[in-house]
Amino acid sequence: MQFGTHEIPSHVIAAILTRQFGSLLDGMRIRMCTCYGILLRPGDVRTAVQGLAGLLPKALFEGYHGLVHVDPMTLPPRLVLSDALQWDPVSGPFYLDPPVPGTWEAVQP
Repeated sequence: MQFGTHEIPSHVIAAILTRQFGSLLDGMRIRMCTCYGILLRPGDVRTAVQGLAGLLPKALFEGYHGLVHVDPMTLPPRLVLSDALQWDPVSGPFYLDPPVPGTWEAVQP
C-alpha cells in the first residue's frame, strides 16, 4: 500500500528476528528503515528502533535518519533512502532545504 495503516509492534518484529536468526543475532548489525525510526514522536518515551534494540540488546542496531520512500513504479518496488529530515516540536518532521542524504546512526536501547 502507498500509505501504511498499522504499526507493527516491536515485540512482533523481535519475535520474527529471533525465530529467523536465533543466536546469530548476538553481535549482528541490523539496519532499520522505518517511519519515525530514530525520531522521537510526541508522547513516545523511546524511538521505534530504541524499543526494538531494548528487546534484542545483543544485536547492534542502526536507524536511518532520513526519508524512506518505496517507489511502487519499479518492479520490484525500490526502496529509496533520500533527503534528511529534521523534527520540529510544533509541526513535526520536515525536509532540509537544500536536500542532503540521510545518515545511518547507531541506536542504543
